[in-house]
Amino acid sequence: MTLELPILLTVCALAAQAPKPPSATAVSPPTNSAPGGWLGGTDDCVTPMPIAGQGTFPFDHSAATTGTAGQSESLCFAFGTSGIENDVWYCWTADADGCAELTTCGLTATDTKVAAYPGCGCPAPGTALACNDDACGLQSTIGFPVSVGTTYTLQVGTFPGASPGSGSFTLQIQPCPTPAPIQLVGHYRLDEATGAMCMDSSGNGFDGTYLGGVTLAQPGAAATTNLSVEFDHTQGGHASIPTNPTYDAMQSDLSVAAWIHPESFGSSSGGIMRIFGNSCCGGSWSFGVTNSGLRFTTIGVQDYDFSVAVPLNAWSHVAIVFDLAFDVRFYLDGVPVGSVAGGASANLAGPTWNIGTWDAAIEYWDGLLDDVQVYSGSLADGDVAFLFANPGATVSGTVGTAYCFGDGSGGVCPCGNLGGTGEGCGNSTGQGATTLADGSTGGGADDVTFGSHGLLPGQPALLFSGNNTVNGGNGVIFGDGLRCAGTAVKRLGVRVPDAAGGAAWGPGLAPMGQWGAGDTRRFQVWYRDPNASPCGSSFNLSHGVEVTFTP
Repeated sequence: MTLELPILLTVCALAAQAPKPPSATAVSPPTNSAPGGWLGGTDDCVTPMPIAGQGTFPFDHSAATTGTAGQSESLCFAFGTSGIENDVWYCWTADADGCAELTTCGLTATDTKVAAYPGCGCPAPGTALACNDDACGLQSTIGFPVSVGTTYTLQVGTFPGASPGSGSFTLQIQPCPTPAPIQLVGHYRLDEATGAMCMDSSGNGFDGTYLGGVTLAQPGAAATTNLSVEFDHTQGGHASIPTNPTYDAMQSDLSVAAWIHPESFGSSSGGIMRIFGNSCCGGSWSFGVTNSGLRFTTIGVQDYDFSVAVPLNAWSHVAIVFDLAFDVRFYLDGVPVGSVAGGASANLAGPTWNIGTWDAAIEYWDGLLDDVQVYSGSLADGDVAFLFANPGATVSGTVGTAYCFGDGSGGVCPCGNLGGTGEGCGNSTGQGATTLADGSTGGGADDVTFGSHGLLPGQPALLFSGNNTVNGGNGVIFGDGLRCAGTAVKRLGVRVPDAAGGAAWGPGLAPMGQWGAGDTRRFQVWYRDPNASPCGSSFNLSHGVEVTFTP
């Protein structure tokens, strides 16, 4: 059927904030009962029902009441309320170390809402480990780390206003996931001067299409970001990106960064405007701003809001990290400004990803956007600081092949000063430097940028290129490191690394390096290390990276 536009707008606008309709279906309670009249869970958190181990456990809150405990947890805020009604309580003892998952999915028709707390008994305010309302339709799933022999309080109830009932939940413990390596999966430079294509420069080809009121070729956030795009919220300006397996799989452990220049806070309630994310009303997640700060939404699960002044009519760099614990860290101009705890992963993705809107009907961006970067994996504070200090650079190389490491896998460092895996030889900080390349390798584009990390803050660093690898790619001793690039060496610029030891070069380096289509060049960074350098030479080098430029 076809929805009237006003109805669609209303549904989308209220999806993450407004009350949802109660469940229309209740399950009849079982006829038998456990001691105290409860088959599954007790009505009082003072005496929660003891359970242990993994498996399937019944609950019955058809006659439960709603107390005061567990009613004001920030983790539980969804659809305009933190409440959990008709709740029953358990004291669960974990039988293994790992990450526990509690789910009611497929095990009840009740509109459930569940939470977990440390210890056994009525929880103190603000202590929820995890909380969730809707993870699969109207049922719930939470995850939280546990230790063998430790007890946890579980609260199983209904969304406020929903009919109570009965059913079951399962508890399983799996090894906790390890953080994914940081990978740049989407990079929208927004440098287009003509046409309707919004190009992804990550190499994955997740291109989008500009729609509605957009103005291309606007001044960028910095010379190194080139151009930007202006989005007009009154004309529905945005870029639409088709669904893809990479974005769709990112339900936690992800990061987004962008340069923003809002001209107003749009026309949506609360001044909400979206930078990047999935379509609303059944989608996965979205990042944006409000008239009081920054917002990250796991759609249908939780709004993560942090109050911070985002200036109008000025460029700012913003970023979020949604980690494996389902917590969100917020950044403004390279600085971590705060975090908000969460209790569940994002839901499955909807059919469209967007730049400049939440959906093709609501929360449009009003102003300029530039250099939107999407990462799988959780950026560190230093990574975000690097992105702010080096506009247009990335922290994950997407082109070229790294070689000539000082980690013991190739050449021998001068005085046994090994760096970490994938780094150059170790410097006075105990780590080695890295160099990454990003952009496109088309010979005519000249948009390759280089980022180096692990340098010495405030000490000069030089990017140079050479035609050949040195010593078969293993390098030769030079200072405290290994020289990996040689023959027809070209200096490509000196930078002063930021406080986190990062520096960036490019784009526009081809004239200095004298390369073009069909050429292969090797790149490396030389840097000063004047105080306590391991081998006493006062300088060192990163590993190398080889890039072939295609026609």
